[in-house]
Amino acid sequence: MTENNITTEDLARMIQGGFTETDKNIEGLRKDVSGVKDDISNIKDDITGVKDNMVHFENNMTEMRAEFKKEIQEKFDKIMANEDKILKDLEILMTEKTVGYYQKKKERELWQMIIDALREHKILSPEQVEKINALEIF
Repeated sequence: MTENNITTEDLARMIQGGFTETDKNIEGLRKDVSGVKDDISNIKDDITGVKDNMVHFENNMTEMRAEFKKEIQEKFDKIMANEDKILKDLEILMTEKTVGYYQKKKERELWQMIIDALREHKILSPEQVEKINALEIF
C-alpha cells in the first residue's frame, strides 16, 4: 500500500480515531460546563446568603433603632420628671425665702422699736446704742 492508496479499513480507523478524539473533547467540555454550572449555583447560593444576611441585618437595625428610641424616651421622661420635682422644690424654697425675708423685716422693725424705746427711756446707754448700730443688723 502506498501513501496515496488508503484502504477502507485505514480510512475507517482514521475516522474512528477522529471521532474518539472528538468524543474525548466533548466529554471534557461537558465536565467543564458542569463545573461552571456548579460554580454558578454556588455563587447564586452565596448571593442568596448575602441577601438573607442583609434582611437579617436590616431587621436587627430596625429593632435596635426601636430599642434605642424607647431608651431615649424613658431617659427623657425620667429627666423631665426630675426637672419637675426640682422646679417644685425650687418654688417651695423661693416661697420660704420670700416669707423668711418678710418675717426678718418684721423682726428688724420690732427690734428697732425695742432699741428706740430702750434708748428713749434711757435703759441703754449711748455707747450701747452705738455698739448695736455698729453691728449693722438693721
